[in-house]
Amino acid sequence: MHKEDGGGFNKILQRPLSSEEVNEYLDAFRKVDADLEKGYFVIFEEGEFQTLAGNPPEDFYLPFETYKKKMKANDQQLEIIVPVN
Repeated sequence: MHKEDGGGFNKILQRPLSSEEVNEYLDAFRKVDADLEKGYFVIFEEGEFQTLAGNPPEDFYLPFETYKKKMKANDQQLEIIVPVN
């Protein structure tokens, strides 16, 4: 989540969210001054990503190998988010 004031945080969970948890995170987006142009809330269920709030980066949905080739072709570093337990 990115805030309008420049603050924010990243949170990656390696488990399904309950519907209550999904609603809590959506409420957090609504209650704070979230910058929905930079921040986003995405869940992965049944093999598909669903964007619930905000705008994921343009390359978010690319397969990793495609993303890696694109970044290499543009001489850019990979931006990889690694979940932690």
